[in-house]
Amino acid sequence: MSLRERRKQATQAAIIEAAAALFARPQGYEGTTTREIAQAAGIAAGTLFNYAPTKRDVVVMLWTDRIGAAADEGWQAMAQQDEPVDALLALWRPIIAVYDADHELGQVFLTSVVFATVDEPALVEVTDGFIARLAGALMQWTPDGGMAAFNAFAAYYLVLTSLLAGRYPSTEVAFTLFESMLRTQQQGWSTRPGSSTGGG
Repeated sequence: MSLRERRKQATQAAIIEAAAALFARPQGYEGTTTREIAQAAGIAAGTLFNYAPTKRDVVVMLWTDRIGAAADEGWQAMAQQDEPVDALLALWRPIIAVYDADHELGQVFLTSVVFATVDEPALVEVTDGFIARLAGALMQWTPDGGMAAFNAFAAYYLVLTSLLAGRYPSTEVAFTLFESMLRTQQQGWSTRPGSSTGGG
């Protein structure tokens, strides 16, 4: 890696850490300015603009970093499971934990990133790529991996939005409902010969 690339990565890391710390203040996301982010990151406002022209772009950087790391953890945990619903829960537990750590920022993540439109193909590709990878992982249990992945993602999204809206008393209650939804979905799967589906 060149010196220029190392400096670029160091600057991106500084921006992400500065934004995370500022968004965690009582002022939250809405009360934070890009000038404050640049100052906390130790860079000029113009430099920040080169990496993230808007505060929303800073959020995308932070989301990519935090959710990307959580997803990597989730994929590894999923691979250790022998039963599909347990595998799905293992995948999503670290991801939901990131959103659950700060509900205001989690809501910003949803509106800024997950609600990406066709005008933002890079962000749309992230979600589509996640579902495609999930479909491949579920193929060991059902030939309908694509539909199973889509339905599981829909259940995850419903539980996540409800959790961030404060509709559950705890994360564990949300996960109990999530597991129930996944097991209900599993009952409709076509199964591969010899696969373990937990009796669903």
